[in-house]
Amino acid sequence: MNNEISKQDLDTEIGLDKAAKILENAIQQAADTAIPRRNICYRSKPWWNEDIDLSRKKLGQLKRAWKKDKRDHLVYKAYLVARNSYFAKIKSAK
Repeated sequence: MNNEISKQDLDTEIGLDKAAKILENAIQQAADTAIPRRNICYRSKPWWNEDIDLSRKKLGQLKRAWKKDKRDHLVYKAYLVARNSYFAKIKSAK
């Protein structure tokens, strides 16, 4: 398909259809290039983001550290702060 449009083509209905198709294809190609594909399934959470993912990993690390030594109150406090922050981020993202 020729992607060039002349001014004379815009005067006819067929020319306008051709111009619209060219524009549609250009937008579709730009979207395919710029927008990443996501695998959507019934369990997907559209509000989930990288920040929540990192918070979840940090929460897991602190929970494991706390379970390893339950007498260390500083680790437990850090775990509580991370837990509260994690759930606050989820709540604000929804």
